[in-house]
Amino acid sequence: MKKSEKFLSFVQDKNNIKNVLVFRNGLLGDTVFITSLLSRLNYTYPKANIDVIVGKNSVEVLKYFPGIRKIIPFNYDFSMVSILKQIGFFISLIPANYDLLVVLEVNPHYTIVGKFSFPKKIASFANPLGFSDYQINRSKIKATLAEAELVKNWTHLDGKDKSVLFVSDEEKINIRKHLKSYGVSEKDKILFFNPSSSTQYSEKDWAFENYAPVANHFITKHGYKVVFNGLKRDKQDFEKIASMMHSKAIMLAGENAIDVRSMVALISISDLVLGVDTGPIHIATALDVQVLCLTGFTDADETGPYNPNNLVTILKSDMPCIPCVHSNPKPAQWEICKCTRPVECMRRITPEKVILEIEKLLNK
Repeated sequence: MKKSEKFLSFVQDKNNIKNVLVFRNGLLGDTVFITSLLSRLNYTYPKANIDVIVGKNSVEVLKYFPGIRKIIPFNYDFSMVSILKQIGFFISLIPANYDLLVVLEVNPHYTIVGKFSFPKKIASFANPLGFSDYQINRSKIKATLAEAELVKNWTHLDGKDKSVLFVSDEEKINIRKHLKSYGVSEKDKILFFNPSSSTQYSEKDWAFENYAPVANHFITKHGYKVVFNGLKRDKQDFEKIASMMHSKAIMLAGENAIDVRSMVALISISDLVLGVDTGPIHIATALDVQVLCLTGFTDADETGPYNPNNLVTILKSDMPCIPCVHSNPKPAQWEICKCTRPVECMRRITPEKVILEIEKLLNK
């Protein structure tokens, strides 16, 4: 019997699966991508203990997710010292006696170090070294669907594959209280703008100053409360946006930046989220909140937001060279774009186009 056949025979007997470890290193959006897979594992093995290893900054995203016993932070680079520490990290997990390790990484490094937790079986995306008991090629489709595909042949789900996150009533009450200090009542409609991405001044970014006329329009014309969400580092950029506005928005950056769980709660009570292809956009799709994602450099067909309930709109320019994130060689235009911000494809998305698109979405 082939190794993959032995694996399928093992996982199809639910009595064999008592302890599961899922590994996905990455940022907020990467963690959101695996939630459909987690739903599948929880639905198929309701009595199993499911532990999840994610990037240290993404741990809070999965809070309240059903079926998860532990969320374990991963904080290692690729130095030789770090690799030895990673081996030690996985050795420390041996007492958990995992029946199944699911590695959601193409890099074989993670499968190799994961073996030191001594799981009975390993499933992973295909890699040249073939250290797994079961592996498939990672499809170039929406990331949420691509991650779920790894377990699709041997798990079940009550409904469609989609990202999903959870927010407690207490979190919603607390964020409402916080917003009240900025003059936002429970009756107010909220637009959540997320101008920045994980890398400051990234190729993904839309010009910060473009958000000012968009916010002005919806505050003055429609009475929306516009909340700008950012990190501590974004304070000066947000101050620049505020200086260009003749109406007042709520700026959550610098010392006013909120934590991940507060951000998740805030997104959950918003009417629409505007931003580029980054974590908060994906969180919004998982919470079934209307999304307008501005994209060009990145491939919206792979890493762009996904929601089967028609709540995601992608807005991009008509440049023939996009997306170029994976292009090799890069298009000729890249010689200019790599030195300028915003890159040309993002510059061509005008505030007027964004306002028109949001108007359509809010009038659905």
